Amino acid sequence: MSDKEKLISVSHVWMPESDRWINVKTYNTGMTGISYMQGDEYELFKEKYCEVDKDLSNFYQDMKNELGLYRAKLTEIEFIDKVIWIHHMAEVSRTWVTPIKRAQII
Repeated sequence: MSDKEKLISVSHVWMPESDRWINVKTYNTGMTGISYMQGDEYELFKEKYCEVDKDLSNFYQDMKNELGLYRAKLTEIEFIDKVIWIHHMAEVSRTWVTPIKRAQII
């Protein structure tokens, strides 16, 4: 975040169907910072997981543009939760698939 960006609001939202806490920070520039923690330990979440995940936040900004029609059907926090799932699945696919399996896929 730049020096000119000012924090407007912070929300901590529990998503029981995804078993996660989501941290949402909004800024005067229109940017949204996101981080999350799987599990329901709120004190741990507040202590260790409330720093903005820049990669996830940038991915969220991209998905807002790419998935506009899908986004319109959900509340903003539901959409953020879906983006977290998509981001997580992409990370798992990228890091857990061995080079041999990648070569077979290509």
